[in-house]
Parts: sequence; C-alpha cells; structure tokens
Amino acid sequence: MKSLSNVMSWLEKNTTRTLALLPEDRDLSYLEVTLFCLVTHLEFRKLLSTKPYPALNRFCEQFATRPSAHETNYRFDN
Repeated sequence: MKSLSNVMSWLEKNTTRTLALLPEDRDLSYLEVTLFCLVTHLEFRKLLSTKPYPALNRFCEQFATRPSAHETNYRFDN
C-alpha cells in the first residue's frame, strides 16, 4: 500500500502542471482518461481514500462532468 500512496502523492504534486501542458484544442487525452479511471476506481474498490489529494479530486470532479464519464458507472462484477 505504501507504493500506491507514493504514486498518489507524486500524481498530486504533478497533475495540475502536467495537465496544463496538454494542447488546449484537444477533445480528450489518454492521460486524462486513465487518471480519472485510476482515482475513481481506488474509491470505488475502497482500496485507498483519495481525500488527501485535492488536486486529483478537483480534476476528477471536472472530468466527471463529461457525458461519457457521467454515463459510464462502475459496477461490481459477479
């Protein structure tokens, strides 16, 4: 779990700056999709609380307004 916490801390420190470097005229980037999936999946599976990571949470809140993100809900496999 320590390695996951370290990754999340690194992402928290670097996400805002890195996202700002993406082209403004993009529709979507692989980075944004995977970052959103990672952070939201951690909470969904109750693997790690993301509350200590405000920059990542702000990003996820903003990204979740996209219709594709809003319409694709996580569900447990049977």
